[in-house]
Amino acid sequence: MSLLQANIDIEDAFLTYWASRTSVALQNTSFDPIALNVDEYIRFMVIDGDSNQASMGGTNTNVYRHNGIVLANVFTQPNGGARRCLEILDDLNQFFHSVSLSNITFLSPNHDHIGLVDGWFQKNILCDFYRDEDF
Repeated sequence: MSLLQANIDIEDAFLTYWASRTSVALQNTSFDPIALNVDEYIRFMVIDGDSNQASMGGTNTNVYRHNGIVLANVFTQPNGGARRCLEILDDLNQFFHSVSLSNITFLSPNHDHIGLVDGWFQKNILCDFYRDEDF
């Protein structure tokens, strides 16, 4: 599975799962929450990481493991408490625990509290993943 295909598969699975719960900003796409007049949104990114050879063999039996992180920044209105942000994080947790993608394995997600940033209340969820590729 190529780098491109892995990114497409993860984004497509997320967008299908997420449907229209909130607006979603994907990597390198135009998104202006003020112009769109949204009260909450997610910035969703697939970030590729290190790779290593996972096994050795003959021709077409070498396995290379490619690691990465899915980062979702959750933005809600300020001064409304953390409850709505936490509800969205719970939904995101469910995605990572329930999604099954061919040749992509998600590990347990982690959460970060960011707080107020540029007029938004923000929390993040980070989920490590790996994919194997045969050569």
